[in-house]
Amino acid sequence: MILIATSDMFFIAKIESVAKIVDARIHFVKSVDELIAKSKIEAVTKIILDLESKDVNAIEAIERIRTDSRLSGIPVIGYLSHVEMEDLGAAAREAGCTSVLAKSQFSSSLPEILKA
Repeated sequence: MILIATSDMFFIAKIESVAKIVDARIHFVKSVDELIAKSKIEAVTKIILDLESKDVNAIEAIERIRTDSRLSGIPVIGYLSHVEMEDLGAAAREAGCTSVLAKSQFSSSLPEILKA
């Protein structure tokens, strides 16, 4: 299962559409606590974070994932607008985000991201 934290309705619809095409099992979470709890009870293969989400503090989520020995090996992909890449992108990488992508790159790579 792939856990996804975003409140952006455009990206939710896009992700759901691509997930159906590539037959990916996804679940959207609405908080850091839900993300962590779900990660501990499901076989999570990947976590996708909207680094600019208003609902989920992505940096806190990454830090909690990386400091929990049961979750630390899960790949975390973060995406954000290209204008935030330098500051927020750097903070996400420093916190332990596996990959940080601009929204345009995330969108174009979404089938591969959800398949892998």
